[in-house]
Amino acid sequence: MQRLRNCLSSWYRVPFIVLAFFVSFDASAQVYSFRHYGLDKNVFPSRIECIEQSTTGKLYIGTLAGLVVYDGYAFNQFSVRDGLGENAISSIAIKNEQVWLGHWAGSISIINSLTGSISTINLQQQVNYSSIMAMVPLKDSAAIFLTREGRLFHYTNSGVEQVLITGAPTSLKILDIGRSQQSDLYVITDHGVFTNDDEAYTNWNYVYESKESSIQAAYRLQPAEWLVCSASDIRIVNTQTGQSELVHSNVIETKVVSIVQDMEEYLWIGTAEQGIIRYHPILKEKTLIKRDNGLSYNQIREIFMDREGTVWVATAAGLDQYLGNAFVLYEKRAGLPDNLVWDFIKCPEGFLVATQEGLFMLTSLMPRGRPENVIPITLGEAEPRKLYATANAQVIYAVDANGQLWRGGYSGSYKRLESIPEAVRCLAEVNGEIWVGTDNGVYKLEDDKPTEHYTRETGLGGDRVNGIYYSKVKNETWITSLGSAATLYRDGRFKLFGAEQGLRSSVIQDLAFDKDGDPWLATYDDGVYFMDEGQFKNLSEKVTLETTTTFAIEIDDDQSVWIGHSWGLDRYRMSFEDLNSYSSDDGFMGIEVNPGTIKCDDRGNLWMGTLMGLLMFKPTDHRLNLTEPVTRIISATVGNHDVIAQNEVRQSDLSGTDFKVSFEGVSLVNPITNKFEYRLIGVHENWRTITYGLPIEYQSLAPGTYRFELRTCNNSGHCNVEPKVVEFSIAPPFYKTWWFYTFVFLIIVLAIYFMDRYRVLALLDERNALATQLADKEQYLVEVEQEFTSLQGYRTYGLFVSKALSEHAIQDNSALVKSISASGISSDHLFSLQYNNMNVNVLLDIGVADASGAHMVDHIRLRFYELAQNSIITTEEDMLTQFKLAIQQTVSILDKHKGAKWVFWFKRDGFNLLNLEGLQFFMIEKGSVVELENQTTDERPFTALDMSQRIFISTDGLFDLTSDNGARVFSKKRLISKLNEHSHLDSNDLLDMMEKEISDWRGMLEQIDDITFIIINHEPRS
Repeated sequence: MQRLRNCLSSWYRVPFIVLAFFVSFDASAQVYSFRHYGLDKNVFPSRIECIEQSTTGKLYIGTLAGLVVYDGYAFNQFSVRDGLGENAISSIAIKNEQVWLGHWAGSISIINSLTGSISTINLQQQVNYSSIMAMVPLKDSAAIFLTREGRLFHYTNSGVEQVLITGAPTSLKILDIGRSQQSDLYVITDHGVFTNDDEAYTNWNYVYESKESSIQAAYRLQPAEWLVCSASDIRIVNTQTGQSELVHSNVIETKVVSIVQDMEEYLWIGTAEQGIIRYHPILKEKTLIKRDNGLSYNQIREIFMDREGTVWVATAAGLDQYLGNAFVLYEKRAGLPDNLVWDFIKCPEGFLVATQEGLFMLTSLMPRGRPENVIPITLGEAEPRKLYATANAQVIYAVDANGQLWRGGYSGSYKRLESIPEAVRCLAEVNGEIWVGTDNGVYKLEDDKPTEHYTRETGLGGDRVNGIYYSKVKNETWITSLGSAATLYRDGRFKLFGAEQGLRSSVIQDLAFDKDGDPWLATYDDGVYFMDEGQFKNLSEKVTLETTTTFAIEIDDDQSVWIGHSWGLDRYRMSFEDLNSYSSDDGFMGIEVNPGTIKCDDRGNLWMGTLMGLLMFKPTDHRLNLTEPVTRIISATVGNHDVIAQNEVRQSDLSGTDFKVSFEGVSLVNPITNKFEYRLIGVHENWRTITYGLPIEYQSLAPGTYRFELRTCNNSGHCNVEPKVVEFSIAPPFYKTWWFYTFVFLIIVLAIYFMDRYRVLALLDERNALATQLADKEQYLVEVEQEFTSLQGYRTYGLFVSKALSEHAIQDNSALVKSISASGISSDHLFSLQYNNMNVNVLLDIGVADASGAHMVDHIRLRFYELAQNSIITTEEDMLTQFKLAIQQTVSILDKHKGAKWVFWFKRDGFNLLNLEGLQFFMIEKGSVVELENQTTDERPFTALDMSQRIFISTDGLFDLTSDNGARVFSKKRLISKLNEHSHLDSNDLLDMMEKEISDWRGMLEQIDDITFIIINHEPRS
């Protein structure tokens, strides 16, 4: 299909169709969803005149002040300064990679969309400075073009020649030109439509002739079917059978300026002053889209449909992108009394809606229709907030903004119930009984009188009840309270669910049940929770929601979980465990969903109360984008070599073999959700993903053969079936070639030959070297013997007693230890230090495992002994000073050692005094775990903790696990959560739990460091 070319100015156009909009239009309550790119945002330098799409997928937008190119991410502007023939653009045409621009004073600019090069053709004198209003590029840089006066010209490199329509009346005026799918040229005139299939453009044939009134515009729908706009009406005409179908009549007030047919076969007829007529030839559905129901402005300049089926509308205020008809918004302009919808109930007659302006019944509100009647229902001066219907739909309860409860029906009067003393917040029907949630617990009603009262004292999680939800499947009731745990009521008993049961949020906004009767909770501060085998889990463990601030939740018959939040709507599919998000970029027009206001109807449609009105979402109308994005590799280089033009790169300096590729992928439906997947076979086989088309770079590639693959995925996740490919190879440098290896081999043979002549000298040198090594060994044995003697003396003296890593390694049995080793001999060592009457305990992480680490620890103890003999030690502080010095002198002789980490503690005057280096410690009490801040200084080297407090310390091996994909962190947050969850256990069980937790978390990952847990001041087992 060819679209109508219309880049004509309002004051230069020929007379156009005038339409009467007060008759024959279906009244529409729908507000259409558009994304607006406006002149007021400096997106465009001037009024838009025409739009086209190049083969690269980018939009080329012609304005009176230059060209604007949109790639989905940015609007880039071009003018005479960039090489255009003129700034004012009146028409655009595409021929392969060439973009032809027709200018207002008769020039033509040709842009290569791949390279960006621009050439110009000055035809101003030949066309008498007339505007070029339409073009059809031909082969060999030729073109047919139409000027403002309605004259047709043929341009070639040899010149410009006017084309005449032979056999046509002399008064004939040409309105537009185009090319059909069969490659024949067609011309739309005020008398009819002509076609031509010869290259001389002399043999013109009438396709359609208007005998009653002059034609103002036409659009080709099928090879023999045209939409014809005449001075009296708009018709669909079959040029073969002569049959016609009336689309619109009574042409009076406005002009048709642009026509397009979208992928759903809707005809978009743009007018100069009165918006758009949208007509479906099969459904016979005709509606008017104006500023009142979605457009940014009523003055239409151009309508265009891109390769992905997206409709773009250029208005006098900018560019509108149509986001589809899946979302339907009903608000003030559609007949609602107010846009802010607090709650609603769908009933056979329509909708009962609670708004800021009061309670109203909307009758006969259809998916595309305006309500027949809007009936106000009086609640005095009260503002309704929540609505509840009984199972038989005979009684409606309303809760107002002041917490007062009202009782009535769908259309009858409402009576305030004064029998409940507290402010009412929610209501539900539980097994035929009415339960009312208040600021002071839950009341059961019988004949609207309280009969039973449940509060925190009787088992509720809290008194400020904001939700009551009854599950018919399990015959149980969930009660939520602000700031408190959720409560399950079943068989006359209450059970609380809080942090210990996995529910960490206490601000629950809404609740829904799945087919098994299990609850799903929308929370204000922590996303969505769901029940799994008696415990709550957060949905973030499976998918990432758009936001953790959720207000409403509903589960449909397909077990899709619909989540309303502050940015729009999310859908989580249980069977696929995937998430789809619908925001303003997808057509969501409500700003945010109000708490508890998502409901499914019997047709599978979703209804939501929002800040902007009553919003309906039809999932079946949400069109998947199955069109592949346009992906193009712009450049690919290795070092300074272009690997697209030269596949093999010879590089002697391997530091210059950096591979860099620049690319672009264009999909304009919702570019913010596009992503790019790539891989470099020869480096990594798996696909990597980025969300923006920045250049990709690999550094210092080794010699070899490589294949780079790139594909773009659009907003529906549909990717290029065949990726874009760049193949290249890097030749090895000269010193890695076969001839260089041969040369080196010959050199070695010659060297061996000459070395053989001096083998006697070599043997003598070897004997001397052996003698030197023997002397070194003897000296080493002497030093080892001296060290052993010193060590024996140190052990005899009794400064230290080193024991195995176990419960008995601590002198006073006040600590429990658990170790998870990654090697034969652990890098973590636990021992007690004794000197005179002083006893201290040390957990030392030397950072070196196996025998080397054990030897370093012995060396530290020996060095400490030597320092102690030459110093005066009177306090534990003196012992710490000498201990640190011994460690410093030991590890300083090692190259690249990161340093030791330790906890050094002892008891004094009812306190545990601790000195930590590089380790973290936590205080454990039942119900809470607190990370303690290490505030020791040289003046105050110890942290004093009461001996009644349990302290948990772990070496940093806990936070370092590795896999094939890189580091995986056992986070501090997870550690605190697990300690807090099991803080009621005694220390033995707590350490066993942590050992199991680490093993489960690690799975198949490799443990690269030793882990030691220690609990100080544990309570002994009975």
